[in-house]
Amino acid sequence: MADSQRELVLKALVTALEVVSVTKNLEATTKPTDLVVHRHFTRSPNPKDLPDITVFVAGENPDGIATDLNTRELLVRMRCRVQAAEGISGDEALDPILVWAELATMADHTLAGASAFIGSPDMDAISSRELADTFAEATLQFPVTFQTKWGDPRQAP
Repeated sequence: MADSQRELVLKALVTALEVVSVTKNLEATTKPTDLVVHRHFTRSPNPKDLPDITVFVAGENPDGIATDLNTRELLVRMRCRVQAAEGISGDEALDPILVWAELATMADHTLAGASAFIGSPDMDAISSRELADTFAEATLQFPVTFQTKWGDPRQAP
């Protein structure tokens, strides 16, 4: 069975996050060292498994108008986690991961043709200290607009 347009968007986002570098405004930015990208949730953070980004769907809002095309807004979340080195705040350690997630995602707002538009992300952040280690976590939520043929989420217009 062919992938749905939704799945094509998610695969394109993961691919964008896994590239080595992106160029924005003539400035190259490289992927943070040891960053791992997941499509599934992992256990509580283990320092050896961080930093990481988990990509998942938070919801989908079809336009509901019965025409040949169905415009959909997919809400994609990226959970970003990092362990801060001693003397570094969680927010400071998390910043390069958040910058990478946004730059890599927005480098091609059409996701190589898989979407029509990616909007700017909203963010919720959590920073916590457990024992001697500081872990930080933030979730970015991107609205991704794409179209399918009415009644078939696999068919692009």
